[in-house]
Amino acid sequence: MESIIAVVVNDEHINSTVALCPPVVALDDGGMYRSSRQQHWLWESWLDFWGYVKDKANGRRVIGINNGDLGELDIKRRSAQLISPNKATIQNLVLETLRPAMDVVSSWIIIRGTMAHEGKSCWLEEDLAKDLANTIPYSDTTKSWWHFQGQIASVRMDISHHATMSGLPYTRATAPARLAARIMWHYKVEKEEKAPDIVVRAHNHMFAESGINYACRVFYSPCWSMTTEFGYRTGRENESPSIGGLIFECNGNNGYNWELKSYETIKNRTWKLKI
Repeated sequence: MESIIAVVVNDEHINSTVALCPPVVALDDGGMYRSSRQQHWLWESWLDFWGYVKDKANGRRVIGINNGDLGELDIKRRSAQLISPNKATIQNLVLETLRPAMDVVSSWIIIRGTMAHEGKSCWLEEDLAKDLANTIPYSDTTKSWWHFQGQIASVRMDISHHATMSGLPYTRATAPARLAARIMWHYKVEKEEKAPDIVVRAHNHMFAESGINYACRVFYSPCWSMTTEFGYRTGRENESPSIGGLIFECNGNNGYNWELKSYETIKNRTWKLKI
């Protein structure tokens, strides 16, 4: 069986002023939004990421999996960090941001994220899944997924957006190990089925993985957003989010290789301010 490349990206939060977007965004009233220095770095990293995936695929089929929080509506109005409140502008912006991936990805799996970011029932991601011509649908009438359980080149994958993770840096790495134990119990004991080979969760904006001590391997994937106002409010001002994506080379017979393609965030001199 020919190997397939499965690429997981998530938490782009497109339309946030501290997240991924093109250098210039056309607004509905004819004006322009120009990206910040951090956003420009995110965009250059995004272009590099998809160029890297294209080279790695080398003509093989690429399944793009967006694991939630693709756009940003901030329906709770927790901050003013929005490029535009116009729904049409947001949808166009998301599609424009995905354009570098369009020539690389053969098919998309769009997974729904968080209501606070995507609207009730994550309508934004469902609409975007319908806009993409090469979406792998959940059903005849629904294009996006809450929970993907399927095989890619015989590799069993369990992918969903939400998972808990400790806010403490010295216990954060235990989260995927705990989830691996829970998922193995669910599949093997409760359902009496084979456990998935790969489990992917997102939402926490931090990379972690369970290691090989379990029948299934759990990955918490990185994001494409810098620290938000919410991050500062919850006491994470000294923690840089993990930026990048996960690349799985699925070879059949449950065999796979995985890679974290990550980008180091911009570093400033901490003590440059002198009064």
